[in-house]
Order: sequence, then C-alpha cells, then structure tokens
Amino acid sequence: MPPCHEALSTPNAILHDDPQPYLTFEAGAVQSVRVQLIYDDLGMDAAGFARGDVLIP
Repeated sequence: MPPCHEALSTPNAILHDDPQPYLTFEAGAVQSVRVQLIYDDLGMDAAGFARGDVLIP
C-alpha cells in the first residue's frame, strides 16, 4: 500500500498514480483467498475462504 497522503483532506484515498490495492487473475485461477486486516491499534484479524464458499450465484 502507498503511504497516506497527509496533505489531502482524505489521506487514505487511493490516487490515480498509486498502485492498485488488489491483484487480478485469469478466470478460475484462484481456489482460495486469505484476508488479513491490520487495525489502527496494530491488532490483526485474518480469515480464509475457499472459492466455492464465496462464489456469487
């Protein structure tokens, strides 16, 4: 993730020139995902999901 843009009124905004916060893959290439959140107090949560559990019908 890029550093915060502290000079702006929305320092956590993702600007056009910033790298994207996601990856792209070919259809069907991803079989599972793992998400990790880091909170302001540096606490963390993580969860993993199998592809079949998160498919949108």
